[in-house]
Amino acid sequence: MILNIILILVVNLYCLTEHNFDHESEKTEIFIIGTVHESTPNFSVDTLLNLINKIKPDVILVETDSTYFDDNYELTEDVKYMSPETSAISEYSIVNEVILRPYDIKGRDAFLDDSSRLRNQNLFFNDIVFLKENGKFNPEARKIYAGIDQMMNIAEEMSNSSLSYINSDEGNFKINIINFDTYEGITNLIKETPELSDYADYWKKEYDFWIERNDAMVKNILNFSKEFKGKKILVMCGFAHKTILLSELILKSEEYNIEVKSLSDL
Repeated sequence: MILNIILILVVNLYCLTEHNFDHESEKTEIFIIGTVHESTPNFSVDTLLNLINKIKPDVILVETDSTYFDDNYELTEDVKYMSPETSAISEYSIVNEVILRPYDIKGRDAFLDDSSRLRNQNLFFNDIVFLKENGKFNPEARKIYAGIDQMMNIAEEMSNSSLSYINSDEGNFKINIINFDTYEGITNLIKETPELSDYADYWKKEYDFWIERNDAMVKNILNFSKEFKGKKILVMCGFAHKTILLSELILKSEEYNIEVKSLSDL
């Protein structure tokens, strides 16, 4: 009798251990989808809504900070239909249970909307155009500016592309060009152009914030992957962030037991 009891306890303990092991080993799926923040002829709320319905996420991470949410983690009324992403999320939430969380850096809007920053931004890019049009760039600066000019055309193309193209391998390649020529390119243009030297501090703050913001996004996504272990998480982001988030999360995939996916995995 005692032997039977011991055997039953051992079997139950084994089953419980196996169950917990399986639960712990279950990967959290994270879909990283690049988007644009305004509707275009090739990109709409319906495009995103169809995507969300296809993925059927348990959790959607929204490219905002906590100020866009109420105490119940619901989008505030003024935000629900603010952009294609929030509109699609709001429509999906009407008929589906889904957890919403913000994952952007705290204080994002305070930085982006700062009046002195916007004034410097306007002056800076006006001066770049003035120097270019008046032949003030040296040969190296002209070469750098050509890359920046090409980047702006690529960015315009990407902003008007379809969801599938934005998230394709070719789209990823172009996103990396945009990010390099925006941040490294403009930094090098300032170094080569004495007339732009007064903007060095302004641009360094822009560059530093870009890095800090992406780092915060990755950290927040990873934290949510632990909070919602084993769930399916959808992360929608402006396309410029996409390749950065993908690469950084893939590097952390084993440590956090996550499976990072993109549109091509659907």
